[in-house]
Amino acid sequence: MTKTRLILSWLTIIIFSGEREAVAAPSAACAEAHESVVIALCSDPKLSRLNREMHELYRRVLLVGDRRSLTAEQGSWVAERNRTCAKKQSAEIGPCVAQAINERIAVLRNALEPAPATSAKLEVISPPTPPASAPKQNADCTNAIGVIDRVICNDATLSHWEDRLGKLYQQALNDPSFRKVLVDDQQRWVGERTGTCGAQSSTKITDCVLQMTKRRIEEFVQFIISRDEPQDRSTKIEKILSGKTPPPPGLDADAIDRESARTDQSELIFADARTCIRKNVGSSEAADEKQAVAVVSATCFPDFSSRMSALDLGTLAKPSFDMLVHQELGASK
Repeated sequence: MTKTRLILSWLTIIIFSGEREAVAAPSAACAEAHESVVIALCSDPKLSRLNREMHELYRRVLLVGDRRSLTAEQGSWVAERNRTCAKKQSAEIGPCVAQAINERIAVLRNALEPAPATSAKLEVISPPTPPASAPKQNADCTNAIGVIDRVICNDATLSHWEDRLGKLYQQALNDPSFRKVLVDDQQRWVGERTGTCGAQSSTKITDCVLQMTKRRIEEFVQFIISRDEPQDRSTKIEKILSGKTPPPPGLDADAIDRESARTDQSELIFADARTCIRKNVGSSEAADEKQAVAVVSATCFPDFSSRMSALDLGTLAKPSFDMLVHQELGASK
């Protein structure tokens, strides 16, 4: 029952999340891009790489900041960048986008590691010089801040678990009653992980980060589930975040990851369904909305339903698809 509640909650987030900005190229999103800024990001490998670096920093800031204010700020920045750069001549759009992203990178870095008070001008920080004995770094990790970030960025397993942690943290922040408590405790935990694992030898640091991250994931899931237990919740949350409450059977990090992977696959299915619905809504010559829904459903629902059923989520297929169609029809008007 607990896992089902989690899946339903994550699917709700997927349904209402809408489109995400393209951060890599080439991709299906790039193939259908029409806006000049998005086309520039998709067609220029250097801009795509810079954009990925910015999004990686943004993801890390979300781990220690207030998600609602940060996502609003990021959305405003994207809109302003697109508005400003779209006015440029074709040859000037790329440099305009690069400058905007570099400035955003500087802001995000300062959010992770604030600059001294005497420094009034934000500048792009040069990547730290690794020790001579350090392993060769991933090209996208050269600007990672601190030893823990560099270890995570250069290890595929740690990167996977860090992504999982970030998604659960963002979901936990949707609880307004305990948002500040969670933000403050996450800052404490990040500092604790840095201090504990950073002091380990090079052969032990990876395992230290992995175990602490998995345990934190279990705590976040316990935090999310505690919403169904309103009585004396403050005390329960304090014990959960302090690590004093072991997870119930079946909620270990590996089981959570498996269920989360199903949600990740669902997200891809939803994205494909949105694309199919939009394409057919735009090309449909149906006389009324009811007929348009019938055309879209006949074309797009079978694949959506089949793929959802393959994840044992078939019972959610029809209501989820109807919600997507309703959203896209509303957006097309």
